[in-house]
Amino acid sequence: MVNWLLVDGLNRSGHVSEARRLRAETIGMVAGSGRPYEYYSPLDGGGHGAPDFAPTAAVFLDLTQAR
Repeated sequence: MVNWLLVDGLNRSGHVSEARRLRAETIGMVAGSGRPYEYYSPLDGGGHGAPDFAPTAAVFLDLTQAR
C-alpha cells in the first residue's frame, strides 16, 4: 500500500516515468506471487503475512486501471 501512495505522489509531483515504473513493478510483484499478501519483502518481493489480504487486492486493482 505504501507503493500505491508513492505512485500517487510521484505522479502529482511530475515524476511520471518513475511513477509508471513503480506501478509496473508493484503490479508484477503482486501478480507474480499469485495472491495479494499483507506485505511483501523489500529484498526479494516475496509475499508475507495474511494471504488474500483485501486492502492489497483493492490497491492492486486500482494500480491496474489505465489512467
